[in-house]
Amino acid sequence: MNKIILFLLLILPICGFNQNRDRLKKVYTSQVGIKEVGNNRGDDIFRYQNAAGVKSGMPWCGSFVYWVYKESGINPNVKSPAQAASWFIDKNKIIIIRGEIKKRKALPGDVIGISYSANKIGHVGFYDSETDKFYITVEGNTRGGKSDPGEGVYRLKRIKRQVLYISNYVD
Repeated sequence: MNKIILFLLLILPICGFNQNRDRLKKVYTSQVGIKEVGNNRGDDIFRYQNAAGVKSGMPWCGSFVYWVYKESGINPNVKSPAQAASWFIDKNKIIIIRGEIKKRKALPGDVIGISYSANKIGHVGFYDSETDKFYITVEGNTRGGKSDPGEGVYRLKRIKRQVLYISNYVD
């Protein structure tokens, strides 16, 4: 029995088991389907905004990411977490730049920074998985598709070229 426990303790880190990432994924996945009530408003949205220390009615993609980290028991130590670009100020945290691996492949719970123009971060969310051409993400303050009635928390497929940075705040 002791040999089995020792084996598991040695092999689990190699297999990528990480309780922090598991908690993060569970929390951000649990929020999929939350929607605004009005513009940047609603009880759930207020909860995200309050966690990040911003007024209700403000854009909340960064607040959502921050709330998930805090709810998971992880302090990402980001100043101004409601601002999407704040998640990419610490260059030591960046693991991928425009699809080029700088440190390691992305893992669930890593933070993606989406650039809409001029290499500036305009939106932030969670990396969940990927295919050859897409990052699968969970994001707040976004639309799930053209037919979705409003902003909310959605699981999306983002074309990889939209993602400027991916940062690691877990390990």
